[in-house]
Amino acid sequence: MMSAIYLSLFLCVLPSAISKTYCHKENNATLNCNYFPNELPEKVSRVIIQNFRKVDENLVVNGSFFATKNWRFVKYLEISDESVVSGTLTLDAGCFSQLKVLVELHLHLALADFILSADAFVGANSVRVLNVSSCVRLDMQDFLASLNGTNKLRNLKVLAISRLSHYRGPLVVDLIFGNILQTKRVTEIEIIGSEISYLRLSIFGCVKSLEKFNVSQSQLSHTDDKGFNISDLSSLKVMDLSYLELPKTGMPPPGKLVLSNEYFTDERIIRVLSGILTPISVNGTSIFPKTTHIWIINCTLPINKPLHIHGRELVIKQNNLRHFDLRCTNNSISSIEVVDFSENGLQFFTPFAATCLPQIKMLDFTNNQLFIMEKQNISLFAKLAGSFSYLQFISFSENNLQTIPYNMFSNNSALEFIDLSSNKLQQVTFSLEHLCKLKTLDLRNNLIHILNDLSIDRLNSIPDSSYHKKKNATVILASNSISCSTCNAKHFIQWILTTNYVNITSQNLKCLDNDGRKTEISEKTVQHLKHLCNLLLYIISSCSSAILFILIIVAFVYKLYKRRFLIRQREHRYNVIERLRVGLHQYKYACYLVYSLEDSGNEECDSEQRYMIDSEHFMNREFVENYFIAPLKRNLQHEIGAERQLVCCDEDSDGGRSDFDVFFNNLASSSSVVVIASEKFFSNALYCWMLEQVIAQEKQIIFLIEDGIAHKLRKEETKRIFKNCKKFKWKIENGELILKTSWNEVCLAIFDGTCLSENDN
Repeated sequence: MMSAIYLSLFLCVLPSAISKTYCHKENNATLNCNYFPNELPEKVSRVIIQNFRKVDENLVVNGSFFATKNWRFVKYLEISDESVVSGTLTLDAGCFSQLKVLVELHLHLALADFILSADAFVGANSVRVLNVSSCVRLDMQDFLASLNGTNKLRNLKVLAISRLSHYRGPLVVDLIFGNILQTKRVTEIEIIGSEISYLRLSIFGCVKSLEKFNVSQSQLSHTDDKGFNISDLSSLKVMDLSYLELPKTGMPPPGKLVLSNEYFTDERIIRVLSGILTPISVNGTSIFPKTTHIWIINCTLPINKPLHIHGRELVIKQNNLRHFDLRCTNNSISSIEVVDFSENGLQFFTPFAATCLPQIKMLDFTNNQLFIMEKQNISLFAKLAGSFSYLQFISFSENNLQTIPYNMFSNNSALEFIDLSSNKLQQVTFSLEHLCKLKTLDLRNNLIHILNDLSIDRLNSIPDSSYHKKKNATVILASNSISCSTCNAKHFIQWILTTNYVNITSQNLKCLDNDGRKTEISEKTVQHLKHLCNLLLYIISSCSSAILFILIIVAFVYKLYKRRFLIRQREHRYNVIERLRVGLHQYKYACYLVYSLEDSGNEECDSEQRYMIDSEHFMNREFVENYFIAPLKRNLQHEIGAERQLVCCDEDSDGGRSDFDVFFNNLASSSSVVVIASEKFFSNALYCWMLEQVIAQEKQIIFLIEDGIAHKLRKEETKRIFKNCKKFKWKIENGELILKTSWNEVCLAIFDGTCLSENDN
């Protein structure tokens, strides 16, 4: 019920809203109306008539609509109507013939009933631009009939038919279309956002005057190259194929498309390439499906004959070209000077591409992922720019780059513009001193907080050039979080204020203070930083003085402690030696020598042979006596000043007692225990037990350990005992025992490790 009421109100209001007419001047030369005015104000050259139809009106537009005096001065006429009212609009024969100086005619009529007379454009010979875009219900055949004839639109140069016949059916661009335009000398055709069911490439041979062909954002179902010759494109300057949906039969499938280690010998590839690159400028933005990722890896394109093409600019952005590793042999595509690889997600681009495109002057890698190449293959990345020696412009903007190699631009003396904006750069890591023509270095929106002295020196090395009348290059630092909160920033801020490379005002440069607030960069900033530096210097000086004072105190205390330690050590040694001279109780022997005879070899060997055998395989009483007991005894007697026996072994004990009695008696009579340690000693459970008893008696253990067996210890308990005891290494070399210290040091270790009891007499 409510819907019916609203509909009735709408139908009542609609006629009055439509019937309300207006006609006003937008400026001195433009008149905007919602009806066809009979007369125009003077000096009006542009007329826009829109939404002019009334309900149930059948309107026939003929020559009388534009017959009055001032209509003769109109150069631009636009007639548009998208209203939903019923009725028919007819553009009658010769309806524009009175507009003698009309240059641009725009018809945007999306009406259900729109009739275009076959002779509607008769006499409109001054029109150079005809735009019938969005005439979605105008049949293509009716439109072609209105163009056909030498007395129609003789001077037509630009034809725009975007979305023409969209509701009637897809466009067919065939030879009929080409033959009709053959007499018009059209230089530009625009078919944007349309469904093109058929495109005959040979139409370019019919319209030899064509300079610009734009089919961007359209859908192309089928192409026919019958009768097509590459020379038909010789006059074409611009071909815009951006966002064109190509026939599905020629498109790669979704997913990752990998062309690896290919040597392209098919001549059709060269033919297609020549056709695409014949126009001066080709825009191939996003012509491949978004679901397809293209990887060209280690491929070669042989160009056996020179290519006679005119192409200078190639745009292939947004094509999901992830890896580009292609090189050319024999010949190159030398005419191309501008290439746009932006927004591809490009992860790798080979420097050897210069063999295909040696004359590149502008190279755009904006919004890719070349940081992957920077991290994984820095050596090739460093050669990327230098391989194109004619470069004047290069952009690595939005690639997440953290560093630029030092020699990145070493071979690019012609460079005028370097765009490194929107990356993760913190310093200027690349050389600039040879870039005589550099005009702009764009470092905006990076991670630059404070440029160090080396980065500033590199920026200062940019040479002045007569190429741009001694004007210094411009370094853009805008949108960086420049710091002025630490003393380290002082030199950088001073440089910004004094250099001619940076314009603080135009870049609106600010810095972050101690509170994280943005502040103007001025001399006050420098004074503030100087104050911070002085404060920091005072703090450092104060801390240094305090640390020096503490170090002096520590050194004094350490020296005092060391002196007292040496005094106590000398006193301890003296007391031990005095007790050993007396030789009572635990001081009867200076040391108890323990070793394993399980290392013994053949007892029938003479003594000379025994000494020559490696100790790992042989050890007996005679070996121990000659190499350990004798020298140890001599040194102990010398140090103590006593000629008595100071070293005891199990073999020295009286007979008639058990081994355990001997062991405990010797242990009780000795101040320290010296162990001749070989590998088999630690594998004997009895000797390990003996070591535990020594520790229980709180006696010192000194190891004379065979070199190279410490790492072979396996038992954790053995490792613990071994780790906490004094150790001296020995080995047999050329039949002689080599002790890796002196016997005097062993004696001192015995004295120092001997515990003195207050009850000792």
